[in-house]
Amino acid sequence: MRKYKLSALLGSIAGVLGGALGTSGAFTILPGLLLLGIVDTQKKAAGTTLITILAPLSILAAMEYYKKGNVDVPVGIVITIAYMLAAWVGAKFANTLDDSTIQTIVGFYLLIVSAFFFYKSHHSKKTNKK
Repeated sequence: MRKYKLSALLGSIAGVLGGALGTSGAFTILPGLLLLGIVDTQKKAAGTTLITILAPLSILAAMEYYKKGNVDVPVGIVITIAYMLAAWVGAKFANTLDDSTIQTIVGFYLLIVSAFFFYKSHHSKKTNKK
């Protein structure tokens, strides 16, 4: 029962952050599953995260952005199709690696993403001052 209470808490936190930040919640769900001990392996965390970010999960948040004119539907469709095919290939590849290798890759990936957003934030502050 504790596992499901923690899962509901994690889903709520990821939902608020994902809806507000447009991240689909995956950056919260994946580490959260491991940190809270809800799942015991990186692969199980990845698979569980993937089933949580299927299209119906974000539909209400996406509709809110759409109402304000902040959705490019054709681009979204192209990305979705490409993502589906590439995610399948990525999953096949990941299942050949051990957990520590995958965690290292995820760590580097998130560092790069973080660096991009820190740069973008700092750069936009300079641009807005002019």
